[in-house]
Amino acid sequence: MKFKIILIFVIAAFIGSNLFAKSKFTDIVENITVTGSKSIDSISLNYSAITLRVEQNVRLILSVFPEDIDNNDAQWTSSNETVAIISNGSLSALKEGTAVIIVTIAGKSAKCNVTVVSNIVTSEEGTITYPFGKYEGSLVNGIPEGQGTMYYTCRIQIAKHGRSALFAEKGDTFEGTWFNGDIVNGNLYDSNKKMKTAIIPGRTPNPRNLLDDSCED
Repeated sequence: MKFKIILIFVIAAFIGSNLFAKSKFTDIVENITVTGSKSIDSISLNYSAITLRVEQNVRLILSVFPEDIDNNDAQWTSSNETVAIISNGSLSALKEGTAVIIVTIAGKSAKCNVTVVSNIVTSEEGTITYPFGKYEGSLVNGIPEGQGTMYYTCRIQIAKHGRSALFAEKGDTFEGTWFNGDIVNGNLYDSNKKMKTAIIPGRTPNPRNLLDDSCED
């Protein structure tokens, strides 16, 4: 009889300890915080709209915020591959028409409206006045392309990378290379001709379309 009582006590103690361990394990599991990869807040392209000539190529640069997130998994598509095709950001114009380029990553999307025109080219040196300044230099079909200089007459954002913006102030000058009316690379100088910063495509900051811009308040 005494032996039975001891055996029952041992079994009860064993069951109790297992229930306690299971309870503690459950508490641990319930309090585990799963930390996955960072989520993407927003994405953007250096062109929201672009006009290309037949057989012309350009690089679309994808900016991801936060900036330390890898964007190698981006998916690129063209709405009309007979007009324009895209491969890892490399855009090629095939024939006259329109297409929409869409890049998607982690559920976020950005697009660029593409217009492809005749490859007839008219090149000249000239001057164009904008609401924010005056351009002097190479023109292709009446649009800044090649080497040129912009003289700014007001404050305006001229480049962007993620959420970081670069501004030209009244009296500043940008000297460098242009494509289809946009900055490609070059240097920004202040009114005393002292260099303020360099703009390099694909690095901070990325170029943005200037032709639709207006002066900041």
